[in-house]
Amino acid sequence: MKLFLSLIIIDVEQIDFIDSVGLGVFAGVISSTIRNNSTLMLKGMTNRVRRLFEITGLMEMMDNSKNNKTIDTFA
Repeated sequence: MKLFLSLIIIDVEQIDFIDSVGLGVFAGVISSTIRNNSTLMLKGMTNRVRRLFEITGLMEMMDNSKNNKTIDTFA
C-alpha cells in the first residue's frame, strides 16, 4: 500500500544556507509532488534561498508545476 500526501507545506523562513545535499532533498520532494499530483508550498523563502533555487533550476521546477508554489504567509 502506498500513502501519498496531497499537500506538503514546508516553512523555510529560518533557512539561510542549503548545501548540495539539502538541494538534492528539495529536488526529490519537488519531483515527487509533481509525479503524484500533490501540492508543495514553501513558506517564507528568503531572497538568498530563492536565489539558490533559481541558480539550481529548482524554482523552474516549482514554477512548471501547476500545484507547487511559494507563499509568504499562511492564509
